[in-house]
Amino acid sequence: LPPIGLEASASVLGRVDLRWAPNVEPDLAGYEVWRALADASDFGDEAPIARVPGGTTALVDPTVGCGQTARYRVRASDADGLESLLSDPLAIKSQDARLRLSRREGAVLLSWDPQSTEGFTELRVREIRSVLPDRELASSEVGGELVLPELESGTELAVVFVRASATGETESAPRCRLVVP
Repeated sequence: LPPIGLEASASVLGRVDLRWAPNVEPDLAGYEVWRALADASDFGDEAPIARVPGGTTALVDPTVGCGQTARYRVRASDADGLESLLSDPLAIKSQDARLRLSRREGAVLLSWDPQSTEGFTELRVREIRSVLPDRELASSEVGGELVLPELESGTELAVVFVRASATGETESAPRCRLVVP
């Protein structure tokens, strides 16, 4: 039988937390988690993203794009390699930090929800350019808003929230893309 009770939450930027009910088969070997990302109305890129041992009924997916919808399904496998059907799908939209761009006195104001970026210590903003390399526009401690220099309407920006990992290395959430109004 396929796993049941698949649940997901997306309370942290760039991360989806999954959990499901344990399979009761005595020879359970593990689970395979499948994901598809919604770029339009279809989920044609569905593929396995992780295998976890039988005693594990949760997974953190830290690779979902900012504000992107992902669909998950889980399959169980036994010691003989036999696999269940995939579970019913569950779709969830990842956190987008409620990023907003507005204009104020000749500059562009970037604002966001500080609660959704909890744990992140720095924000980096880059101008995305098609021919030239991207240009660093600003870097700031995470606080809720940042004033950017004057930018033309239609300019595409990449916003990345950064934090230190448990090992002290720098980790970045998937970048969020915005267009200047």
